[in-house]
Amino acid sequence: MSGVPLSRQETVGAAVWQALLDAADRAVVVRDGRGLVRVVSRRATELFPELRPGDQLAGVAGFTGSEQGPVETTCQGLPWLWTPTQLDADHVAWHGDPAEPEEPWCEKCAQSRFLANSSRLLGSSLRRDETLRSIVQLAVPTLADCCAVVLPSRRGRVEWWRYTRGGDTEHGRVGQHVLRSVTTLAEAFSGSTTRPLPGQPVPGARLDWLVAANSAVPDAVTVVPLRHEGLDAGALVLAGNGSHSVDSHGADSHGADSHGADSRGADSRGADSRGADSRGADSRGADSRGADSRGDQLDVVRDYASRAAAALSSAHSYSEQARATEVLEASLLPAELPETPGVAWSACYRPAQSSIRVGGDFYDVYPESDGRALFLLGDVCGNGVEAATLAGRIRHTVEALRLVETEPTKLLHLLNKAILTSADNRFATLVVGALERLDSGAVRIRLASGGHPSPVVLRASGAVEEVAVPGTLVGVLPDPHFGEATVTLSAGDVCLLYSDGVTEARGGSDGSEQFGAHRLTDALGSGAGLPADHLTHHVERLLDAWLAGRDHDDVALLALQAV
Repeated sequence: MSGVPLSRQETVGAAVWQALLDAADRAVVVRDGRGLVRVVSRRATELFPELRPGDQLAGVAGFTGSEQGPVETTCQGLPWLWTPTQLDADHVAWHGDPAEPEEPWCEKCAQSRFLANSSRLLGSSLRRDETLRSIVQLAVPTLADCCAVVLPSRRGRVEWWRYTRGGDTEHGRVGQHVLRSVTTLAEAFSGSTTRPLPGQPVPGARLDWLVAANSAVPDAVTVVPLRHEGLDAGALVLAGNGSHSVDSHGADSHGADSHGADSRGADSRGADSRGADSRGADSRGADSRGADSRGDQLDVVRDYASRAAAALSSAHSYSEQARATEVLEASLLPAELPETPGVAWSACYRPAQSSIRVGGDFYDVYPESDGRALFLLGDVCGNGVEAATLAGRIRHTVEALRLVETEPTKLLHLLNKAILTSADNRFATLVVGALERLDSGAVRIRLASGGHPSPVVLRASGAVEEVAVPGTLVGVLPDPHFGEATVTLSAGDVCLLYSDGVTEARGGSDGSEQFGAHRLTDALGSGAGLPADHLTHHVERLLDAWLAGRDHDDVALLALQAV
């Protein structure tokens, strides 16, 4: 707190002032004139576990660093209001309070709010890691001082996630011995029971998965099975020490807290001050109330574990589907461009739908060991997943067919038959080229086209030529006609293949005018002398400027330059 002119600082040490702030219910963050955090109270640390003195306040929750008045943020899924107090010319204290109106205290209401808020927060993400992080964080300190989740992992190992009050979320994998470090953990983990079980740390067992290094062994542990559809094994482990330990019934001595339940919910006063009043309540009544409280808390623990298991099961299913989608997308994406003697390659690939990485446009380059190469660029009717599926099938078919046929026109006829015999009623346009290096150093290209826009050649002199290659669509007629053409590239010349997503991109003043072949020609001419990769980026930038953020069809460019 050096530099913060709090009252009577000269006679009271910084540690005392920090303790005073930590004892307050309000969250307090002090920043200096440079925007650096100087003080973080205990309550503020619970809201922002990663915030430390010396960090920038800008970027934390809803703070930008330039606020002059109250700031509304979301902390742990709940709205908070932060009010500034100017301490001196260089320091501002931000005092935070829940923005939701405070309701009359009621233990059952507090528990219900805790569970309701937990469900909302646990369901806010379908990412497995984020869900696990939320499970262990939300339980602390409402249910225990420390919460861990143990789950089966690959190769017979156990995965664990842990959050400790005042600490950080940690994650790791260990051997099966972890299941023998706490009594009843193996039973709960295996699914042989469905109820919360009291447990105890086994003397001498490693507990580095449950408590941080140099931390005391917990007084009590409650182990709760995690069971839901698709979740066959796993356990939630709640541990505590001293006044915040979990008793043998699995009931926490603290009630619900700041995660949405009223922070006054069974606190350090132990029994509710409204329980036995000054007239001396019957001890049997207090016992029954205590038993009811433990039973209620046990129900909260069981309910929380059930909600956590449901959220984790959903996140696991989503993660599996996302992983499968990622693998399938990767198989449909264009392969990395190869190195070919005497030729420099460059490409641009942009699907119409930003939510997926693939579309109906595609390209490929297949180099041969003798320096020759087969290449193609095509466009499947439509866009999205269905078009991407046929595009991938065409690429894989060509990759197989090229082993028996490398003549571009004959290859297109074989591909046409393959598409016609499939159940897909979509068609494609395609340009296939075969290149070879001549003794003179020039590159000769033989091109065949099936209904695709004609390739364009940019000469080193800056001249732009269209290579007319007419042809019918691929996958429509049983006896199609595919045009042919041959072009020779000298050093510096570039041959560009493109999809109609380039020329049909709509922009301009009203967004209705197409980019057109003439603008593509102008774009190429203005990029004369650029290397192939710079040239495709140049065309892409001009196309972006034309679109001005508007939607577009799939876009693909493939350039080869003689070097």
